[in-house]
Amino acid sequence: MERLEVLDSRSRWKLQRAILSSFLIDYFSSTQERIHVLEAGCGTAWNLDLGTLDFVLTGLDVSEEALELRQHQQNDLDEIVVGDLQTIELSDAQYDMIYCSYVLEHVSGAEEVLNKLFRWLKPNRLLVLLIPDRDTVLGFITRCTPFWSHVFFYKYIRRLPNAGKPGQVPFQTYYDKVVSRRGIHDYCRSRGHKILLEYGHAFNSSRTFGVFAPLLDILLKLIELISFRRLSSDHSGLVYVIEKSPQ
Repeated sequence: MERLEVLDSRSRWKLQRAILSSFLIDYFSSTQERIHVLEAGCGTAWNLDLGTLDFVLTGLDVSEEALELRQHQQNDLDEIVVGDLQTIELSDAQYDMIYCSYVLEHVSGAEEVLNKLFRWLKPNRLLVLLIPDRDTVLGFITRCTPFWSHVFFYKYIRRLPNAGKPGQVPFQTYYDKVVSRRGIHDYCRSRGHKILLEYGHAFNSSRTFGVFAPLLDILLKLIELISFRRLSSDHSGLVYVIEKSPQ
């Protein structure tokens, strides 16, 4: 694999949005018919700007309450589907783009969910995928620590009083092997899908830990060295645009 380009952690959401939006607008600019988009695992807000593209946005989530909240706050979904990605079945080849952001790490059986997402895509159309990388120092720490410690971190370090309550972060993580840079590359290579765009982004330690951030950064680098660089501290998450194979 080529060296991963990593976005500046201090402005990565802004950069990520700009890079993805520009790429997708250019990719679909010659498309004459309406673009059908599925957001698989809805967040509280649609994080893409597709400019003047003519598209229909479908939101899929296991929580009916979350979808209702999304509509109440954003009112940007044209269609709503309530269902679990692990069990729901949709028609094959019906979407031009599927957007899936920080969902696969919370799924046991992530590869089968990926198979579904690609089945739902039309040939030569796009999956926009955002995931944490299990093969990073932070990914390793998350995998090896109990869930209660994640709740503690969000509640007392990030100061989110509702952390751990139903519908609130953090959510249980599984980190199947495909939820990694190597896992995505192996998956796409074996199925003929093409990675058109790939970025990493670093963890913004200063935002969470303030004056203690330099100590954390040193610790992350130390763990990377102890792992003989099998675990990376340069990035924590990955951003992909993947084109489905023609068949």
